[in-house]
Amino acid sequence: MIDPRLAPLLDLAAAGAPLLTYERALFEALDGLVGFDVAFCARAGGMGPHAPGFDARVRSEVESQLDDYAVELHAIRSAARQAAGVAVDREVLGAAPLARTRTYREIMQPHHGRCSLHLYLGDECAPAALLVLGRTRNDFRARDIALMQQARALLTVCERALSAVGTPAKPQGLRLTPREREILSYLRLGYSNPQIAAASGTSFRTVRNQLSLLFDKLEVATRAEAVARSYELRLPLA
Repeated sequence: MIDPRLAPLLDLAAAGAPLLTYERALFEALDGLVGFDVAFCARAGGMGPHAPGFDARVRSEVESQLDDYAVELHAIRSAARQAAGVAVDREVLGAAPLARTRTYREIMQPHHGRCSLHLYLGDECAPAALLVLGRTRNDFRARDIALMQQARALLTVCERALSAVGTPAKPQGLRLTPREREILSYLRLGYSNPQIAAASGTSFRTVRNQLSLLFDKLEVATRAEAVARSYELRLPLA
């Protein structure tokens, strides 16, 4: 189930909205979902972090040092990969070791930061992106982490769409049926076959057969290839 606060993000990304327009909507949605005081999002080869609460000097420093920070917080990144892409630095490192990191001293401490939640987005269809939400008054709770884990599939789909912006569109001679567009929209959200069957009110076997026909039409062999192909061809969805 897509949280209604996040649903507009998919429309913005699929429509090729400017990155900063998308990010403003992203942070507004996440503020309503879990709440934060400071945040930034960085992408490989992208425009660098957008940081509410950070002045231009800090933003520039963060952007130029992202690789260093990524190395320093390797433990957090590893923990996130094992926990549906989400990890809280204070929980992984502990309060004292966290306070000694350059990341904390240069990013969180100037804003009286207490902890930050790291969300890693990306897969074989999209470049990796790092989303960091920081809090200054309290810690992130289990509910916050669970909500961000649920949001990760949709946000990763958005990253795929954003990474496809500027790619020349290929001829749109391919036409999908309404049912095929619905199935493809579920694939973009990372749904499994049982989840698609439950969401669409059909059987597992029906979904499997429909996927097979869809793959043939798109000339692909896997779900990831189908999603990538849909963005390549800019196919409209349900």
